[in-house]
Amino acid sequence: MTQTRRGRPRKFEETEVLERALALFWRQGYSGTSLDDLSAATGLNRPSLYAAFGNKKDIFTAALRRFQGKVTEAALQRLAQAEGRKARVLAILETALDIYTGDDSNQSLGCFVISTVPAEALQDADMMLELSRMQRQMDKGLCNVLAEGAEPDQATRDLATMLATVLFGLSARARAGTPRTELTRLAHLAVDQLVADAP
Repeated sequence: MTQTRRGRPRKFEETEVLERALALFWRQGYSGTSLDDLSAATGLNRPSLYAAFGNKKDIFTAALRRFQGKVTEAALQRLAQAEGRKARVLAILETALDIYTGDDSNQSLGCFVISTVPAEALQDADMMLELSRMQRQMDKGLCNVLAEGAEPDQATRDLATMLATVLFGLSARARAGTPRTELTRLAHLAVDQLVADAP
């Protein structure tokens, strides 16, 4: 959906609204969040929400894109300081854990995408496509980190998929209340068991 946006103040407002919508969807899920909930959380009435973003699914999709952009930015910053294959993979996992557990141990919600999209995928073809796209993106990102600029072979692609599966598991455990210290231990154990530094 194409919207006309004028000036920076509107753009800033929309960013703030998206953050509030993202937080609500993250906690309550897609089906568990109504337009009335979104209106209350964002401070915008329904017509204003529709004018800015479209329908509920459009708002959710915009929140997904914002979340994924933030994750990518955070991961790139951490990767820039990591040297070696293991360190780079750990940088990805540690970035994920920062996001999964949040700033407050009582607010651990796991990954926004993993915690919300799979529950809708069987009933909604768009959500299934989103889930498949996210999985491909995660696999590709990990594969690029593992390959370190080389053309990835099948073993590298398989390892990337295994590490993506680890991320799914860490997300579920974070949402279930597993302490950050234990999640970190499991992440390091997975990397030690699965990843070898390039010779």
